Amino acid sequence: IILAVSGLASGLSIAIVMLTGAKWGGLSSVIPTLAYVLTVSGAMHLVNYSRTPGKDRMLFRMLRIGWKPCLLSALTTAAGMLSLCRSEFPAIREFGVYCACGVVASLACQLLLLPVFIDWLKPAHLPPVDENTKSLFLDVLLPRSKATTLFFLSGSALAGIGLIYLRSDLEVERNFSADADVMRDIAWLENHIGPVEQTEVVVTFRGVDSQGFDRRLEGIAEVENALTQSPDIANTLSVASWVPGEPRGSSLAATAKRSAYRKVVQHLRSDLSVTPYLRIEGDAELFRISTRFPFIGPANFKRMKLDVPQIAKSTLAKEFDDSEFTVEHTGVALLYNTAQDDLVADLYRNFAFAFALICPLMMIVLQSVGRGLLAMIPNVCPAVIVYGLLGWCDYPIDIGMAMTACVALGIAVDDTTHFMLRYRDLENSLIDGARPALRIAFHQCSRAMFHTTLITGFGLAAFLFAALAAMPRFTGLLIALITVALCCDLILLPSLLNLLPRNSIRAEQRETPAVEPR
Repeated sequence: IILAVSGLASGLSIAIVMLTGAKWGGLSSVIPTLAYVLTVSGAMHLVNYSRTPGKDRMLFRMLRIGWKPCLLSALTTAAGMLSLCRSEFPAIREFGVYCACGVVASLACQLLLLPVFIDWLKPAHLPPVDENTKSLFLDVLLPRSKATTLFFLSGSALAGIGLIYLRSDLEVERNFSADADVMRDIAWLENHIGPVEQTEVVVTFRGVDSQGFDRRLEGIAEVENALTQSPDIANTLSVASWVPGEPRGSSLAATAKRSAYRKVVQHLRSDLSVTPYLRIEGDAELFRISTRFPFIGPANFKRMKLDVPQIAKSTLAKEFDDSEFTVEHTGVALLYNTAQDDLVADLYRNFAFAFALICPLMMIVLQSVGRGLLAMIPNVCPAVIVYGLLGWCDYPIDIGMAMTACVALGIAVDDTTHFMLRYRDLENSLIDGARPALRIAFHQCSRAMFHTTLITGFGLAAFLFAALAAMPRFTGLLIALITVALCCDLILLPSLLNLLPRNSIRAEQRETPAVEPR
């Protein structure tokens, strides 16, 4: 039943994308898998709640205990996904919206279908949860709560220093493995024909007409010649590449040739304007110069971004006044390089926004500002640790890896929500106070938390062997994040809760017998 309902949620997430007319992109293929594993995760917790002792029907017991944590987990997960909508990258924004829609489909399947089907079958093989809360793990952990908490927080702080060195890399070739067909084809083209990667330089002359076109064309040719001297540029292409150079010499014949040449070039102006390399708009001429460099191999975009327009400006300044022309450097390759400068900042902004959305929800759910903040510690530490280690290792991130932090935060907060709500309910209902509540909540939730992380990890592992190299990086990082999050939920969170002072008012109410009125 769990697998069937999760498959339905996965199908609904695909249908939402298709019915809205959106394009199915590379990272979109992760959306149904996320919907699938989130449904499995919630279903595991619901089934775990059904094993709680009680005289009511299994259907009502599952919903009575599980509706609130499932709903709140979905809200926090959707908030984490929707935080991606603030990104400056359209692919990330679209991914966040459809992931949030997949979370809603997952919640509907969890609460509307799963309990009904399980109650309908009335499985007799689900034994009640063992109420024996003795745990060797907790017996070792809880007396060392201070040392454990200090270890996690100091380790997170040390790893977090690596965030300073975190960098991004959006080179397209990183998205494909070296033995992919497209990479072999590009390698053959560059070895036998020439470089295929390019940027564009647009030189605009304003307040001009056909007179002096030969002079401006010669200036473009000089810019091309200067650009090819740069170590980053292999060759260039412009309308000047198709027109022979102006004749040189001081003889009478050379002078006559130059005069004839200039007249021919002026007549060529209208013919050249039909090409993609010259555009005439009123009294303005826009010359396009394509600069070529190797696609395979590292390119120094930062140096190219500064040097190319500077070379063009300094070359034209020898013949033209600065007010006569403007130079712009653009192109898809340059766009990727410019975007990667903002990618790390985009990661920090999105994660901070996700935290700002989820933290108040946790405070409202737990009815405590302090416990809401405490519950966020095990969910922030995984991102700090994993991304900090990437910074220490100088491993660059791409668009998929940049959005993984918010996705992982949304997934990891599920287990924290289930654990904290169960702990709060038990703390309010048990006479003995908070310490037994912590043991019982851990005993009831830890197995489901471990199983959901295991299932989620195996579900995402299917993408580790994808041909598109960006997909294994995205899923590998996500698996690492949820694994660290599980360790934080099972080790750090109980240690933090064990360090909390016992609520004295609640304790007095439990321990002081009621006085009968006279």
